[in-house]
Amino acid sequence: MYSYGAILSILDQAGIYYKRIGKQYMGVCPVCGRGHRTPCCSYSEENLWYCFSCGSGGGIKALKEALKLNVDLKKFTVSGVQIKKEIKKEVDLTCSVKPYLSEKPDVESIRWLENRGIDYEKVKDFIKFITPKKSWHYKNGFRIAIPSIDKKGKMRNVKIRNVFDEEKRKNLEIGMKVISWKGGENYSIGLNFIPDDADFVLIVEGEMDFLSVKSLDKYFPVIAVPSANYKFKDELQYLPKKIFLLLDNDEVGKRHSERLKNELEEKNFKVRIESYPKGIKDFNDLLMLDKKKAFEKLLKVKKGA
Repeated sequence: MYSYGAILSILDQAGIYYKRIGKQYMGVCPVCGRGHRTPCCSYSEENLWYCFSCGSGGGIKALKEALKLNVDLKKFTVSGVQIKKEIKKEVDLTCSVKPYLSEKPDVESIRWLENRGIDYEKVKDFIKFITPKKSWHYKNGFRIAIPSIDKKGKMRNVKIRNVFDEEKRKNLEIGMKVISWKGGENYSIGLNFIPDDADFVLIVEGEMDFLSVKSLDKYFPVIAVPSANYKFKDELQYLPKKIFLLLDNDEVGKRHSERLKNELEEKNFKVRIESYPKGIKDFNDLLMLDKKKAFEKLLKVKKGA
Protein backbone atom coordinates (compact mmCIF):
# COMPACT_ATOMS: atom_id res chain seq x y z
CA MET A 1 0.00 0.00 0.00
CA TYR A 2 1.24 3.46 -0.87
CA SER A 3 1.61 6.00 1.88
CA TYR A 4 -0.76 8.91 2.35
CA GLY A 5 -0.03 11.72 -0.10
CA ALA A 6 2.48 9.78 -2.22
CA ILE A 7 0.67 10.86 -5.38
CA LEU A 8 1.91 14.43 -4.89
CA SER A 9 5.52 13.24 -4.97
CA ILE A 10 4.92 11.56 -8.32
CA LEU A 11 3.45 14.80 -9.67
CA ASP A 12 6.54 16.65 -8.45
CA GLN A 13 8.83 14.22 -10.24
CA ALA A 14 6.86 14.57 -13.48
CA GLY A 15 6.75 18.38 -13.23
CA ILE A 16 2.95 18.45 -13.17
CA TYR A 17 1.46 21.75 -11.99
CA TYR A 18 -1.07 21.48 -9.15
CA LYS A 19 -2.41 23.61 -6.31
CA ARG A 20 -4.43 22.96 -3.19
CA ILE A 21 -8.13 23.81 -3.31
CA GLY A 22 -9.90 22.84 -0.11
CA LYS A 23 -9.09 19.22 0.69
CA GLN A 24 -8.14 18.39 -2.90
CA TYR A 25 -5.27 19.28 -5.20
CA MET A 26 -6.23 20.50 -8.66
CA GLY A 27 -3.90 20.57 -11.63
CA VAL A 28 -3.05 19.55 -15.17
CA CYS A 29 -4.42 16.26 -16.47
CA PRO A 30 -1.70 13.74 -17.45
CA VAL A 31 -3.93 12.36 -20.23
CA CYS A 32 -5.66 15.25 -22.02
CA GLY A 33 -3.18 17.92 -20.92
CA ARG A 34 -5.89 20.39 -19.96
CA GLY A 35 -5.69 22.45 -16.80
CA HIS A 36 -2.79 24.87 -17.35
CA ARG A 37 -5.13 27.87 -17.25
CA THR A 38 -7.94 26.42 -15.14
CA PRO A 39 -6.95 23.26 -13.21
CA CYS A 40 -9.32 20.46 -14.15
CA CYS A 41 -7.78 17.31 -12.68
CA SER A 42 -8.33 16.40 -9.03
CA TYR A 43 -5.57 14.70 -7.01
CA SER A 44 -6.26 13.48 -3.49
CA GLU A 45 -3.87 12.54 -0.70
CA GLU A 46 -5.66 9.18 -0.69
CA ASN A 47 -3.65 8.62 -3.93
CA LEU A 48 -6.58 8.89 -6.33
CA TRP A 49 -6.99 11.23 -9.30
CA TYR A 50 -9.76 12.17 -11.71
CA CYS A 51 -9.98 14.58 -14.66
CA PHE A 52 -13.27 16.44 -14.97
CA SER A 53 -12.47 17.24 -18.60
CA CYS A 54 -11.72 13.85 -20.19
CA GLY A 55 -12.86 11.47 -17.42
CA SER A 56 -9.48 9.77 -16.95
CA GLY A 57 -8.43 8.72 -13.49
CA GLY A 58 -7.44 5.97 -11.11
CA GLY A 59 -4.67 5.32 -8.63
CA ILE A 60 -0.91 5.67 -8.58
CA LYS A 61 -0.26 2.88 -11.11
CA ALA A 62 -2.67 4.46 -13.59
CA LEU A 63 -0.99 7.83 -13.03
CA LYS A 64 2.46 6.35 -13.68
CA GLU A 65 1.22 4.79 -16.93
CA ALA A 66 -0.46 8.01 -18.05
CA LEU A 67 2.72 10.00 -17.40
CA LYS A 68 4.94 7.29 -18.93
CA LEU A 69 7.13 7.90 -15.88
CA ASN A 70 10.02 5.54 -15.29
CA VAL A 71 10.05 5.40 -11.49
CA ASP A 72 10.16 2.63 -8.91
CA LEU A 73 6.82 2.78 -7.11
CA LYS A 74 8.28 0.90 -4.14
CA LYS A 75 9.99 4.07 -2.96
CA PHE A 76 6.59 5.64 -2.33
CA THR A 77 6.11 3.63 0.83
CA VAL A 78 7.22 6.47 3.10
CA SER A 79 5.52 9.77 3.73
CA GLY A 80 4.77 11.69 0.57
CA VAL A 81 5.81 14.89 2.35
CA GLN A 82 9.19 13.37 3.18
CA ILE A 83 9.71 12.29 -0.42
CA LYS A 84 8.91 15.79 -1.69
CA LYS A 85 11.57 17.25 0.62
CA GLU A 86 14.13 14.64 -0.45
CA ILE A 87 13.50 15.38 -4.11
CA LYS A 88 13.96 19.11 -3.62
CA LYS A 89 17.25 18.50 -1.77
CA GLU A 90 18.64 16.02 -4.28
CA VAL A 91 17.87 17.88 -7.49
CA ASP A 92 20.15 20.64 -8.75
CA LEU A 93 18.01 21.89 -11.63
CA THR A 94 20.85 23.53 -13.56
CA CYS A 95 23.05 20.44 -13.35
CA SER A 96 20.23 18.03 -14.16
CA VAL A 97 18.89 19.86 -17.22
CA LYS A 98 22.09 21.32 -18.70
CA PRO A 99 23.26 18.12 -20.47
CA TYR A 100 19.95 18.03 -22.36
CA LEU A 101 19.94 21.65 -23.52
CA SER A 102 21.31 22.91 -26.81
CA GLU A 103 21.47 26.18 -28.76
CA LYS A 104 20.76 24.31 -32.00
CA PRO A 105 17.10 23.93 -33.00
CA ASP A 106 15.66 21.11 -35.09
CA VAL A 107 13.45 21.62 -38.14
CA GLU A 108 10.22 20.73 -36.33
CA SER A 109 10.93 23.27 -33.57
CA ILE A 110 11.52 26.11 -36.02
CA ARG A 111 8.40 25.18 -37.98
CA TRP A 112 6.35 25.05 -34.77
CA LEU A 113 7.49 28.53 -33.74
CA GLU A 114 6.71 29.91 -37.20
CA ASN A 115 3.23 28.38 -37.09
CA ARG A 116 2.64 30.28 -33.84
CA GLY A 117 3.71 33.53 -35.50
CA ILE A 118 6.99 33.68 -33.58
CA ASP A 119 10.22 34.88 -35.20
CA TYR A 120 12.99 32.51 -34.08
CA GLU A 121 15.74 35.09 -34.67
CA LYS A 122 14.00 37.46 -32.26
CA VAL A 123 13.46 34.90 -29.47
CA LYS A 124 16.58 32.73 -29.72
CA ASP A 125 18.13 34.48 -26.70
CA PHE A 126 15.22 33.39 -24.52
CA ILE A 127 14.93 29.71 -25.42
CA LYS A 128 16.96 26.52 -25.57
CA PHE A 129 16.32 23.20 -27.28
CA ILE A 130 16.32 19.64 -26.03
CA THR A 131 19.15 17.63 -27.58
CA PRO A 132 18.39 14.50 -29.62
CA LYS A 133 20.16 12.34 -27.05
CA LYS A 134 18.51 9.34 -25.45
CA SER A 135 15.83 11.51 -23.98
CA TRP A 136 12.15 10.76 -23.45
CA HIS A 137 11.47 14.45 -24.01
CA TYR A 138 12.98 14.74 -27.49
CA LYS A 139 11.56 11.46 -28.76
CA ASN A 140 8.07 12.45 -27.70
CA GLY A 141 8.14 15.96 -29.13
CA PHE A 142 9.13 18.02 -26.08
CA ARG A 143 11.80 20.09 -27.82
CA ILE A 144 11.59 23.81 -26.95
CA ALA A 145 12.84 24.75 -23.48
CA ILE A 146 12.03 28.12 -21.89
CA PRO A 147 14.04 28.63 -18.67
CA SER A 148 12.88 30.67 -15.69
CA ILE A 149 15.97 32.33 -14.23
CA ASP A 150 15.93 34.67 -11.25
CA LYS A 151 17.91 37.88 -10.83
CA LYS A 152 20.74 36.00 -9.12
CA GLY A 153 21.16 33.75 -12.13
CA LYS A 154 19.63 30.67 -10.55
CA MET A 155 17.51 28.48 -12.81
CA ARG A 156 14.18 28.04 -11.02
CA ASN A 157 12.26 26.15 -13.69
CA VAL A 158 12.31 25.03 -17.32
CA LYS A 159 9.08 24.82 -19.32
CA ILE A 160 9.31 22.41 -22.26
CA ARG A 161 6.87 22.77 -25.16
CA ASN A 162 5.79 19.88 -27.36
CA VAL A 163 6.22 20.60 -31.09
CA PHE A 164 4.27 17.60 -32.40
CA ASP A 165 0.82 18.23 -33.84
CA GLU A 166 -2.28 16.99 -32.06
CA GLU A 167 -2.63 13.86 -34.20
CA LYS A 168 0.97 12.81 -33.65
CA ARG A 169 0.71 13.39 -29.90
CA LYS A 170 -2.52 11.39 -29.86
CA ASN A 171 -0.83 8.46 -31.60
CA LEU A 172 1.95 8.59 -29.02
CA GLU A 173 -0.66 8.93 -26.25
CA ILE A 174 0.87 12.26 -25.21
CA GLY A 175 -1.82 14.56 -23.83
CA MET A 176 0.29 17.35 -22.37
CA LYS A 177 1.50 20.24 -24.53
CA VAL A 178 3.92 21.62 -21.96
CA ILE A 179 5.70 20.16 -18.93
CA SER A 180 8.22 21.36 -16.37
CA TRP A 181 11.63 19.81 -15.93
CA LYS A 182 11.85 17.48 -12.95
CA GLY A 183 12.68 19.42 -9.79
CA GLY A 184 11.56 22.80 -11.12
CA GLU A 185 9.23 25.17 -9.32
CA ASN A 186 6.60 27.54 -10.66
CA TYR A 187 8.39 30.83 -11.29
CA SER A 188 8.04 33.82 -13.58
CA ILE A 189 9.73 33.78 -16.99
CA GLY A 190 11.92 36.66 -18.14
CA LEU A 191 12.81 38.29 -14.83
CA ASN A 192 16.54 38.04 -15.59
CA PHE A 193 16.02 40.14 -18.74
CA ILE A 194 14.33 43.08 -16.98
CA PRO A 195 16.82 46.00 -16.79
CA ASP A 196 17.44 47.38 -13.33
CA ASP A 197 16.47 50.85 -14.60
CA ALA A 198 13.29 49.77 -16.41
CA ASP A 199 10.46 52.33 -16.15
CA PHE A 200 7.72 49.70 -16.36
CA VAL A 201 7.03 46.01 -16.91
CA LEU A 202 4.27 44.14 -18.73
CA ILE A 203 3.01 40.95 -17.07
CA VAL A 204 1.50 38.32 -19.37
CA GLU A 205 0.38 34.74 -18.75
CA GLY A 206 2.39 31.77 -19.93
CA GLU A 207 5.57 31.15 -21.88
CA MET A 208 3.92 31.52 -25.30
CA ASP A 209 2.71 35.06 -24.58
CA PHE A 210 6.20 35.91 -23.33
CA LEU A 211 7.81 34.67 -26.56
CA SER A 212 5.13 36.41 -28.62
CA VAL A 213 5.96 39.79 -27.06
CA LYS A 214 9.69 39.21 -27.54
CA SER A 215 9.08 38.20 -31.15
CA LEU A 216 7.78 41.71 -31.82
CA ASP A 217 10.29 43.56 -29.62
CA LYS A 218 13.09 41.54 -28.03
CA TYR A 219 13.91 44.42 -25.65
CA PHE A 220 10.38 44.96 -24.39
CA PRO A 221 10.30 44.66 -20.54
CA VAL A 222 7.97 41.71 -20.02
CA ILE A 223 7.66 38.78 -17.65
CA ALA A 224 5.23 35.87 -17.79
CA VAL A 225 3.57 34.28 -14.79
CA PRO A 226 3.02 30.50 -15.15
CA SER A 227 -0.72 30.82 -14.47
CA ALA A 228 -3.31 33.48 -13.67
CA ASN A 229 -3.51 32.43 -10.02
CA TYR A 230 0.24 32.47 -9.51
CA LYS A 231 1.51 33.93 -6.23
CA PHE A 232 4.71 35.93 -6.60
CA LYS A 233 7.77 34.75 -4.70
CA ASP A 234 10.81 37.03 -4.70
CA GLU A 235 10.16 38.73 -8.06
CA LEU A 236 8.49 41.91 -6.81
CA GLN A 237 11.63 43.34 -5.25
CA TYR A 238 13.17 43.48 -8.73
CA LEU A 239 10.25 44.98 -10.64
CA PRO A 240 9.72 48.68 -11.45
CA LYS A 241 6.85 50.42 -9.70
CA LYS A 242 4.76 50.77 -12.86
CA ILE A 243 3.11 47.51 -13.93
CA PHE A 244 0.75 46.65 -16.78
CA LEU A 245 -1.31 43.45 -16.54
CA LEU A 246 -2.32 41.54 -19.67
CA LEU A 247 -3.44 38.09 -18.56
CA ASP A 248 -5.59 35.71 -20.59
CA ASN A 249 -8.92 37.01 -21.83
CA ASP A 250 -11.13 34.59 -19.91
CA GLU A 251 -13.05 34.76 -16.63
CA VAL A 252 -10.13 33.34 -14.65
CA GLY A 253 -7.68 35.79 -16.19
CA LYS A 254 -9.95 38.76 -15.59
CA ARG A 255 -10.67 37.76 -12.00
CA HIS A 256 -7.02 37.31 -11.14
CA SER A 257 -6.05 40.53 -12.91
CA GLU A 258 -8.24 42.39 -10.42
CA ARG A 259 -6.78 40.36 -7.54
CA LEU A 260 -3.22 41.07 -8.66
CA LYS A 261 -3.96 44.75 -9.15
CA ASN A 262 -5.27 45.07 -5.59
CA GLU A 263 -2.36 43.11 -4.11
CA LEU A 264 0.26 45.08 -6.02
CA GLU A 265 -1.31 48.45 -5.24
CA GLU A 266 -1.20 47.59 -1.55
CA LYS A 267 2.57 47.26 -2.02
CA ASN A 268 2.77 50.71 -3.63
CA PHE A 269 2.94 49.59 -7.25
CA LYS A 270 1.12 51.62 -9.87
CA VAL A 271 -0.95 49.09 -11.83
CA ARG A 272 -3.05 49.24 -14.98
CA ILE A 273 -5.03 46.36 -16.46
CA GLU A 274 -4.85 46.10 -20.26
CA SER A 275 -7.44 44.24 -22.34
CA TYR A 276 -7.64 42.30 -25.59
CA PRO A 277 -10.00 42.88 -28.53
CA LYS A 278 -13.19 40.84 -28.35
CA GLY A 279 -12.66 37.20 -29.28
CA ILE A 280 -8.90 37.22 -28.64
CA LYS A 281 -7.84 34.81 -25.89
CA ASP A 282 -4.19 35.80 -25.30
CA PHE A 283 -1.22 37.66 -26.80
CA ASN A 284 -0.08 34.75 -28.97
CA ASP A 285 -3.61 34.53 -30.37
CA LEU A 286 -3.49 38.27 -31.14
CA LEU A 287 -0.07 37.90 -32.79
CA MET A 288 -1.24 35.08 -35.06
CA LEU A 289 -4.47 36.80 -36.06
CA ASP A 290 -3.23 40.36 -36.47
CA LYS A 291 0.47 41.13 -36.03
CA LYS A 292 -0.13 44.85 -36.54
CA LYS A 293 -2.66 45.04 -33.70
CA ALA A 294 -0.32 43.05 -31.45
CA PHE A 295 2.44 45.58 -32.11
CA GLU A 296 0.01 48.44 -31.51
CA LYS A 297 -0.86 46.92 -28.13
CA LEU A 298 2.80 47.09 -27.11
CA LEU A 299 3.04 50.67 -28.32
CA LYS A 300 -0.02 51.56 -26.26
CA VAL A 301 1.61 50.12 -23.14
CA LYS A 302 4.81 52.07 -23.84
CA LYS A 303 2.88 55.31 -24.28
CA GLY A 304 0.94 54.64 -21.08
CA ALA A 305 4.18 54.27 -19.20
